Amino acid sequence: MGLLSDLRTLSRQAEEIRAGYDPVAQAHAGIASMRAARGAMQAAASVAASTAAATGCATVLRVCDTGLRVGELPVADVDLLVDVDGRPPFPAQARTGIPLAGAAQAEPGALVAVRVTGASVAVLWGAPVNAFGARPA
Repeated sequence: MGLLSDLRTLSRQAEEIRAGYDPVAQAHAGIASMRAARGAMQAAASVAASTAAATGCATVLRVCDTGLRVGELPVADVDLLVDVDGRPPFPAQARTGIPLAGAAQAEPGALVAVRVTGASVAVLWGAPVNAFGARPA
């Protein structure tokens, strides 16, 4: 009796899962998140290349992997405490691809070089912090 009851329960659970499973919606959600990640990385690249961007350093507070990959770069949400000349330190969040050269900096407490335009922050992974005139805290 226990085995038949377990099989019935398993069959009922499978029917419930099948009823809520929509592979097309899952595919659309995945494509939308990949486009958002690519857009965030392109925005960060434009901030990094901007001549109006201020240069400074930031302390990494948190790194959270999004599970996305753009090319071969893992995409992560990074919380930062940004220190740029002329402004008091401020918290910021950046969605960024982390290259292999910058993987050692992608941990809490690490210092990274950044470029800032308004509220947009671009992390320059693998670049030495002192090369940009920023003072480590």
